[in-house]
Amino acid sequence: MIHRPLIRRPGAGATALTALFAAVFATACGGGGDPPEPPTEEDPPQSTASRVVSVSYDYDNNGVADAVSTASYDADGRDTGFTFTYTGDGTPDRYQPLPPTNEVDERSYDSAGNLVRSVFRPAGSAVTTMDTSFDANGLPLSSDFTVAPNPTGSFVRVVYAQSGNRLTGATYSLNGTVFAEETLTFDADGRPSVRITTRNPAFGDPPQARTVYHWRTDGQLEQVQVDNEDDGVFETTLQMNYSAGVHVSTVITTTDGSGDLTITAFRDALGRVIRTEHDRGSDGSVDAVITTTWEAGACQPVRMPGLPPFVEERSGGFGATPDGMVGIGCGPAQP
Repeated sequence: MIHRPLIRRPGAGATALTALFAAVFATACGGGGDPPEPPTEEDPPQSTASRVVSVSYDYDNNGVADAVSTASYDADGRDTGFTFTYTGDGTPDRYQPLPPTNEVDERSYDSAGNLVRSVFRPAGSAVTTMDTSFDANGLPLSSDFTVAPNPTGSFVRVVYAQSGNRLTGATYSLNGTVFAEETLTFDADGRPSVRITTRNPAFGDPPQARTVYHWRTDGQLEQVQVDNEDDGVFETTLQMNYSAGVHVSTVITTTDGSGDLTITAFRDALGRVIRTEHDRGSDGSVDAVITTTWEAGACQPVRMPGLPPFVEERSGGFGATPDGMVGIGCGPAQP
């Protein structure tokens, strides 16, 4: 999967600041196959034999691409970055999940295969760098965000908490002042069930938010509910729909209807997503089409910095892996 981060720069409000990190790996490509089973220490990540090479974005469903992402990989099949180019087709975009700016992003890994640096280079804007340190078990310890040029001198740090060799929380700070803390609780099967976000009131946001995750018996994510004020009202719900155990669509509903969206996936004979249709407003129209192209080649799953599960737009909707191991654009062998 080709990731184009939706980064929110540090600014007023703990919600926006927390999103700076949480959105770094948010995607809008709609590509990517289902990730391999998470590895254990005795069973290291195994490469698959096909991977995403490019993603084309038609933001007005007129058959002409408005933008394209192209991926690059290292010799071990790890995603090393991508180039996003927006050209537009001369007609207004009906649904534009990504900003219309060109961007080149880079990723680098340590000898253990941990994603230690991500650099985001949007055209005409400041460059954001994320540096992450890991422990011996491959769990992230902290992530630092720096921006250059940085006239305000702002600096964001995320420090992770862990227990029993899994991440259980994170603390977010801006220039040394904590603006949010997150804690995870888990169900009987060890999957994240509830995320509580506690915010610093000095940043002007509601003091607490609650996110609830619901999982299918086969281990796939079924629903995410977001209560931004922890008052019992879920402002946003993500519902994942399946057919014979295969994820086919996602429906997002919001209390005011402003964020309603339906994403439908189409797959090839190998089960890889090759096309997604995006219906803004969930009114039955197709407002945008995203097309994914695959190639033969090694592809390694990568542990993403941040608290699992990584609820991201992939496989035709929002999916997740409970422990954070993500097969970025990885698919089965081509015939």
